[in-house]
Formats: sequence, C-alpha cells, structure tokens
Amino acid sequence: MLKKNMKNIALVLTLMSLGTVVVPSSVAYADTVKNDETSKQDITTKLENQGELSGDDVAKLFNQQKSETTIQTNEIQDAELYDNFDPTINLVITPDEVKQAKTHLMYYDNFTAEELSTISDKEVVYLYQQSQNPETRMGGKTVAKLILKVWKKLPKAAKKKITKFTGLGGFLKVVDHYTGTEYHIIYSALRKVGMSKGWASMTTKTITLFI
Repeated sequence: MLKKNMKNIALVLTLMSLGTVVVPSSVAYADTVKNDETSKQDITTKLENQGELSGDDVAKLFNQQKSETTIQTNEIQDAELYDNFDPTINLVITPDEVKQAKTHLMYYDNFTAEELSTISDKEVVYLYQQSQNPETRMGGKTVAKLILKVWKKLPKAAKKKITKFTGLGGFLKVVDHYTGTEYHIIYSALRKVGMSKGWASMTTKTITLFI
C-alpha cells in the first residue's frame, strides 16, 4: 500500500509540473486558470477513483506547487513599466573607469570588444559594477522569476533588444520551457524568439550579470 501511495503522489507532482506555465498576458492568464482547473480536476478524478487521496488533498498539493512556480500577470505588468527605464541615467564615469570596465568584462565575463562597442560607455561601466556585486549572483527558483526580478535593473539597450522581438511576458514564457544552466536557458530563449546569435550572446551575458 505504501508503495502504491508513493507512486500516486509522484503522479500528482508530475502532472502538476506539466501544467505549470508562465503567464504572458491577462488574456492568456484567463486560459491558464481554466487549464489549471482542468488539470486539477483530472488529477483529482484519477486518484479519487483509486481511493488513495481525497479531492481536497490533491487540490492542496496542486495549489502549493502552482503558487511556487507560476508568475502572475500583475508581476509582469509591473516589470513592463520599466521597459524604457535607463538605470545609468545618473551614472558619472571617467575614461579610466571605462577602460577598466572593458578590460574586466572581456577577461572575466567573456564579452568581446565588438559586443561592448554596441552599448554606451555608461552601460559598460554599469555592467562592470554589477559583476562586482555578489548579491547579483544569488540563485532563485526559476530563471524566469530571476529575470522578472531584475528587469528594472537591466540596461535599457538590453531590454530594447528583447522587446524588439517579443514582450516581456512572451519572453518569460519561452524561458520557462528550457532547462539547463542560466546561460543556456536565456540564450536558447532569445534565439527562439528570433534574436541573432551575436545579439543573443551579448544579451545573455548581460542578463546573467544581474541574476
């Protein structure tokens, strides 16, 4: 009996993980809620018929998993307010700081001189400052949530490169489909939405400095 119960619980968690989504918009959110309810009903029916777990037990497990992994619509909308925000606007820099920043980013963070030439000197120094901040290296539950958390802090140039191809919500939805390292997930998602290899590499390196 114990072995059977463990098998059923594993089934619950597997089905719930397949139903987890990142919400790209308020319209899609309505579909998501509908799909979640359908998934929950399917799981409940399966296990109630086997007499192993009650509907309430399944619902509790489902809602706990959903609350831990799903990005809500209002979170995305709040982050999108900063699509055109430039965090370097008040940054004062010197030529020596720019030189030091470029040297560090190329040597330690694998940027190329060509990539750094596509952004402003202020953004170069800003990226260097982020690479020195240990707090930006903290982990999180999902890469999508990490990107959402740091969206406001990203250089304006990086955000514009992404929103040229898709909105923040759409990008996070694509991100959520991949597994692997932070770099692999972000790079793969950027390529999926249509970004060139060069831009995807540059943008991925930029984002990973913040998460």
